[in-house]
Amino acid sequence: MNVPLMLTRFIKTATPNMHSLRRKALEACVKSAMHQSRLTITQLGRGSRAKALENIV
Repeated sequence: MNVPLMLTRFIKTATPNMHSLRRKALEACVKSAMHQSRLTITQLGRGSRAKALENIV
């Protein structure tokens, strides 16, 4: 079994009451940390595949 699938199942089992979007965000952060081998805000952002939006007022 591959690691991303195991991670998805584990997070879903460990956080049954968490909102699905928050769960997906948590999963994305963990996957990013796995691929980048570092746990910094910058590396999490670089490893994320989501498009970041910045709201400037």
